[in-house]
Amino acid sequence: GNLGGKTEFSDKEWVISYSGKISKTYKLSSDVLYLPIVDPNELPKGLSKSPGLNVVYAGKYRAFVGKPEIPEHLSYVEIYRDGKKRQPRKEVLDLLGRAEVLYLWENSSIAVEAMLMDTPCMFIENNFLGDLIAEDELGIDGSGFGFSIESFEKAKKTLPIFQERYSKARANFWSQLDDLLTRNETQWNDTGISRIKLPVYMYSSIKHKVALFGGVVKQQGLITAVRVIKKFIKPS
Repeated sequence: GNLGGKTEFSDKEWVISYSGKISKTYKLSSDVLYLPIVDPNELPKGLSKSPGLNVVYAGKYRAFVGKPEIPEHLSYVEIYRDGKKRQPRKEVLDLLGRAEVLYLWENSSIAVEAMLMDTPCMFIENNFLGDLIAEDELGIDGSGFGFSIESFEKAKKTLPIFQERYSKARANFWSQLDDLLTRNETQWNDTGISRIKLPVYMYSSIKHKVALFGGVVKQQGLITAVRVIKKFIKPS
């Protein structure tokens, strides 16, 4: 991920990547099991677009890098990931559904939610963005880069293509899973030893936060790490 991490594994480990793009970052080839994480049935239906509503999202970018650079002429509403300005989930989905465009500075499932509600997404290129995580599985239709009108119009025009690919990805997940298990049957042989170690749920959140803090310190320094922690602490 953006915070770095292990990319080399022994041939005794079974590596499964979330997407093709992630798989290509490992020196040891891995299987891919892509699970579309947004359920379209949970998204609001029938929202009308609000003319001129530009929505901005730079949640993790704000924490790790700082305030995003936005053209002065652009009027917008920002969706916040953390802190006192963080909006309720219902309000976020309402903004995504009514927006004419969503601008993002990072990879996020919020882009998928927006595109499923007919809102094109424009990614703003920066060192924090990297490749689109699910580009191999979903393509780049429905999205574009930068603030140009031409890129926006193309993204808007290709939204139906994205939505069709996303629907197919959801429908294909179970057959993809069956195929993966069949091709790796030896991984499931009972050797009397625990083959897969799952984290204890009650501790996983704490361990994740500790790992996150350490990763930010390593990649961005202690000052940025402290700023991230402050953003993650909810006001009482």
